[in-house]
Amino acid sequence: KPEGARVERGEEAFGCFVLFRFCGRMAEGGRDLLYALRNNFHLGAYQAAIGEAQDLEHDDLGGAETVSREVFKYRAYIEMGQPNVCIEEVTDDSEVALQACKLLATVRLDPSKKDEVVEQVEEWLSDEAYASNLLLSELCGEIYMATEKYEEAMKCCSSAGSLELLALAIQVALQIERPDVAKKLLDVMQQKDDDAPLTQLANAWVDIQLGGDHVQEAQYIFQELGDRFNWTPKLLNGSAICNMVMGKFDSAEKQILEALSKDPRNADTLANAVTASLHLQKPAAKYLAQLKTASPNHPLVRKMDSLEEKFAQAAAAF
Repeated sequence: KPEGARVERGEEAFGCFVLFRFCGRMAEGGRDLLYALRNNFHLGAYQAAIGEAQDLEHDDLGGAETVSREVFKYRAYIEMGQPNVCIEEVTDDSEVALQACKLLATVRLDPSKKDEVVEQVEEWLSDEAYASNLLLSELCGEIYMATEKYEEAMKCCSSAGSLELLALAIQVALQIERPDVAKKLLDVMQQKDDDAPLTQLANAWVDIQLGGDHVQEAQYIFQELGDRFNWTPKLLNGSAICNMVMGKFDSAEKQILEALSKDPRNADTLANAVTASLHLQKPAAKYLAQLKTASPNHPLVRKMDSLEEKFAQAAAAF
């Protein structure tokens, strides 16, 4: 799970509220014309997702599907470290979900703009017409996650019933260290579509947090997804984390190096490289320097900077 401070704001009652809302609102949909695009994005095959979105430009999609296609495309660019593509192409006349995507790109690029970004999100969500927009709810939830407003992120998830919103709710629950709530939400997600790759990923996230024998189960999930689809950096990192939790740092290092060969600037891969190197008593400075360049606001960078500051203060006292 991502690093972050524990949130103490009535999570148990809040988690139950979310669960009941989800149980009442999950509804079966029709054929998903964006299936391949969604899977590529969820599994971390971002370049493939962009290619799929471009191919779908020639298909006869409905209005909502067209917006979803564009959102997945721009989110893939954001995850690839190219948020400016979204920022430059989305205008004030674009659909509100695309404008939300632009705000997500903005806060990822420049976290100092989080206050103005959150202000716009709050304005949208206060409008009933916008608050019922499922795609917008998910994007606003992602923005709240990016700005570490976890309670607000969970509230965004409580108003709808897509797999994406359930997955986001599970991420929030894990972030605030409530694996019990995450497990209940996962049960709802599995009832909806147990075979979906996103459901399988969410299952692995929860298993890692639960620990013990569950970690091995999580690794089996990453193995199955990697063999079935493609070993993306996201899946390699997931499997590497499992290995590190189980104390298998040599195996983790091999997967991290493979992930780096696919994407040398991936922040999560670089963070895992730092962790594995330290445990293997190997030099980690190179990876940490690359991480600071690729993602200056990454939780590991902030943690290391904080430790360095505390050390400097302690040293100055002598």
